[in-house]
Amino acid sequence: MNADIEGVSHNGVRRIYRVLCNLAWCDGEVAELERKLLEATRNRFQIEPHEAATLEAQGKEGQSLGVGRRDAERELMIDTMIDMVMVDGVLATEEQERLIKFGVTFGLNQEALAKRIVARAGTRRLKAKE
Repeated sequence: MNADIEGVSHNGVRRIYRVLCNLAWCDGEVAELERKLLEATRNRFQIEPHEAATLEAQGKEGQSLGVGRRDAERELMIDTMIDMVMVDGVLATEEQERLIKFGVTFGLNQEALAKRIVARAGTRRLKAKE
């Protein structure tokens, strides 16, 4: 397993991938840049294409969107979720709502989540989707 996912279980990376798919589909479609990020994440997590398709279908339908108890999994999940919402440079309302929901699950209030997004984004800028 790659160093950046050390401490995250086999099932943990699948939970993360499923949540990312849910986030990518939350506005009814997966944009090209979102699809590329999903593919890169699939490769990084070493998930086979057929399994990724199953996880994506589950994520799209909102099935099994669990969060593990390990800090490493939670850290990786929130970071990859932030990457997903930033990939196209537009923060859709649905994406924002899901980030906040998961942030609360992780014990992050909106202020802490906003700081995390800014830290993760670096110099990239997000604009709200109208």
